This record gives sequence, structure tokens and C-alpha cells, in this order.
Amino acid sequence: METFFNRIPPGGIAEFERFTITHIITVIIVVILVYLTLKAFKKIKQGRTEKVIRYSIGIFMLLSNISIYLYTYKYNLPWYNYLPEATCGWAIYFGGIMMLTKNRTMFVLSLYWGYGAILTMMGPNVLEGLGRYNFYQFQLRHILIVIAPIYMIIVHNFEINKKDFKTYFFFTIAMVIIGGIISKIVNKPESLNMFYMLKPGMDGTPLSWMFEINYYLYVVVWLILAAVLGYLYGLIFRTKNIINE
Repeated sequence: METFFNRIPPGGIAEFERFTITHIITVIIVVILVYLTLKAFKKIKQGRTEKVIRYSIGIFMLLSNISIYLYTYKYNLPWYNYLPEATCGWAIYFGGIMMLTKNRTMFVLSLYWGYGAILTMMGPNVLEGLGRYNFYQFQLRHILIVIAPIYMIIVHNFEINKKDFKTYFFFTIAMVIIGGIISKIVNKPESLNMFYMLKPGMDGTPLSWMFEINYYLYVVVWLILAAVLGYLYGLIFRTKNIINE
């Protein structure tokens, strides 16, 4: 049981391997859980029970960061390891705040960043395997990033409109610039690579090939790709009744 709650130390050998049978089965289970959860959301009516459900999700999203802080503190990692590295790390905060306050700006950003959580689950960077708690927390955090804003659409009739893409785009670009500057100052890509501005998040992809050709080519293509993926993902939720079909 003690091993179950322990995390692999920094630089340790990963127990979880991408694109294995375990990974494929995990993705299938995650898809099924997301589908069933969204179906359940449609039965939630606004009232005391709804508040309990929404607050519980929001509180868990925020408190799930505690284990990350404890891990950073335990191994005496540098200050920048306390910072969220990519959109998923920020979305867990914004999504939690959204669920507690129903803030619309937090909703817009959380929704658009949902595609990043989906990509992360397709190519996760978690070290821990099935026998450790952090593996399940990692999956649940990313599931909640995806479904929390959809909860607001289903239960509270939130909507995405054309101007919301601008909010997502300019806010994200600002964070990318700031994160890129911080990463460049620290200059340790293996430890801090905010928004993947120093190098691709995963090797063996077209982006990593472009990175090998030219760094600036990689940055331009990566930012364009992120903007396009965000736009297309948001477009899904601008289609009338897409959630209720």
C-alpha cells in the first residue's frame, strides 16, 4: 500500500510506456468514462445537489495540485517546478475556479484548452504505472479538464461564440510568450519547457523533425498548429445541440 502512494523520483525509470497495450486500454476506458459522465450530466438539475456536484469537482481539481507541490518539495526541486508547464497545468486551476464561481472567462479558456488534455492522454508523460495512485490522478485530472467546461454547457447552458476564440488566442499567446521567456531564462529544457517553447513535448513526431531542422520553424509551426487545433475544437461546441444529440 505504501508503494501505491509513492511517486517515482525525478529521473527515475518510467513504469508506464506510451503506445503499449496498457496505454491503448487506458485510452479506451477513458473514452468510455467520459461518454458515461457526459450522459449523467444531462440528468443533473440545478439545485442543492447540482452545487454539491459542481463544488466537489472544482475542489478536487484545485486540491489535486497539492500532491504535485509535495512531490516538488520532497525532492527539493527548483522553484520553477512549482509552475504549471503547459495548458493542462493551467486548465486544472482555471477549471476548478470556473466550477466554483461559474466565471465565464475561466470557462472559455478551460474549454479551448481541453484539446490539450486530450492530446496529453493520447501521449501521456506520466512516469507511474497502474500500481500507483499518481497514474489514476493523472488520468482523472485530464478527464476533468475536458468534461468540466462541458458540464457548464449541459447544466448551466453556457455557450461558445465567435469572439471567444479571440479570448482564447490572445490570452494563450500572452501566456506562451511569458512562459517562453521564463523557460529561456532558466535554460533547462529537460526541467522547464513551458508551453513547449524550447522543444517539442514528445520525440518522434513531425514537430520534432522540424525542430531538428530549425528551431524557429518549429516554433512558428507549433503556434499555428495549436491555434488551428484550438479553433477546430471550439468549433465543435459552437455547433447547435452538438452536446445534446
